[in-house]
Amino acid sequence: MKKQRRKILSEDEMHNIRELEQEKILLSGVQDILNQKELKMSELCAIVSHEFKTPLVPIKAYLEMLLEGNFGKLTKKQEEKIVIMQANAERLFGLIEEITEFKKIEIEGLKIQKKRVVLSQIITNTIKSLQNATKENKINIIHDPSPITIICDPDRISTVIKNLIKNSLDISTQSNRLGIYVKDNEDEVEIMVKDNGVGIRKEEQKFLFEKFKQIDMSSTREKGGLGLGLYLSKKIIQLHGGKIWLESQPEKGTAVHFSLPKNQ
Repeated sequence: MKKQRRKILSEDEMHNIRELEQEKILLSGVQDILNQKELKMSELCAIVSHEFKTPLVPIKAYLEMLLEGNFGKLTKKQEEKIVIMQANAERLFGLIEEITEFKKIEIEGLKIQKKRVVLSQIITNTIKSLQNATKENKINIIHDPSPITIICDPDRISTVIKNLIKNSLDISTQSNRLGIYVKDNEDEVEIMVKDNGVGIRKEEQKFLFEKFKQIDMSSTREKGGLGLGLYLSKKIIQLHGGKIWLESQPEKGTAVHFSLPKNQ
C-alpha cells in the first residue's frame, strides 16, 4: 500500500494560513467578550482597544527598528519578509480600530471636529501611513497635489481615504496602480480614489456601504476584513454634509467618489 505524500506548503500559503489564524484569534477574543452579558458596551470598546492594541505596539516598533538596521544589516529576502510582517501588523491594528470605532458610533454616535486644512496634505499623510501595505502589494499611488483648502475633520477624512485605499488593496487584487484625484467644483470638492484592478460586479456594488458586507470571498476577494470600512466612511461623509458613491465594471477597475461642501 502506497504511503500518501504530504503536501509541502509554499511560503505564501503558510503566510495566508498565519494571517487567517491571526484574524480568527482576534474575532474569537471579541466573541468571548460579547458573551459576557453583564459587560457594558462602553467597557467592551475600552477593553478591545487596550488589550488588543497594547501587544501590537512593541511588535510594530521592533519591526520598524529591524528595517532601519538597528540590529544589523538585513538581506533583501529578510527585508521583504519583515515588510510583509509589518504590513500585517498594521492591518491587524486597523481591524481593531474598525471594531472600536464601529462600537463607539453605535453607543455614542459619531463626532467630528472641523477646521480649515489643505486637502493635499491630508492625502499625502494618509498615503505615507499605508506605505508598508502598498509596498507589500506593489501598488503605485499617484495623487493630486492641488493646494485646495477645505473645512473638515482632517482625522476623519484621512480615515475615509485610508479605508478607500485599503478597500482597493483588498478587493482589486490585480491592481498595480491607484490614483487619488481632486476636482474643485463651485460649491463642493470631489475626491476620487480609482484603481485599475478587476472591478466589482454590479449586483455586489449596492451592498458595499452596508455594515459587515463584503465581496464574495470565492470571486475577486482574496483578503479578509470586517466589512466596516465603507460603512464608516459613509457615516463620516454624511456628517460632513457630503455624498459618497461608487463606479465599477468588471476588468475595468473601481472608482469611489466622495464630495465635501465648501461652505460648512
